[in-house]
Amino acid sequence: MKQNILLFLSILALCLCCKPENKPETYYNALEELQPGTKPYRDYVLQFIAAFPGEFSYTITGYENKSGEYLILTIQNKKVNITEKVLVTGLAKLAEIRKTKAEGWHGAKLEGPQFEVYNNGNQVLVLLDLKRIMD
Repeated sequence: MKQNILLFLSILALCLCCKPENKPETYYNALEELQPGTKPYRDYVLQFIAAFPGEFSYTITGYENKSGEYLILTIQNKKVNITEKVLVTGLAKLAEIRKTKAEGWHGAKLEGPQFEVYNNGNQVLVLLDLKRIMD
């Protein structure tokens, strides 16, 4: 009886660890159902980026300081290519970019970013941290 319970719990743990939503392929499959350029597509892509930041490359294309500090990034991979304003308020590693308002940083890439999605009626991608900026 104990072996059956242990076997059941092991299978349950394995199933929970291998949920399809924990894999990038699940996001790619769902993207095919959405129309690029629409709000549902953008919102879904932001969730994808926050869940799997390593699946994308991030290139700085601008800076904006209107109701918050934002880097404007081109975010892309094999199926996604979007330009997105990313909230960066308070991230000390970006001090030089702030000082120059990203002038001279266009084309630089973010390495090892960590994101979360903040929803204030409109989803906003927030840069929490990054390893470095590659110029």
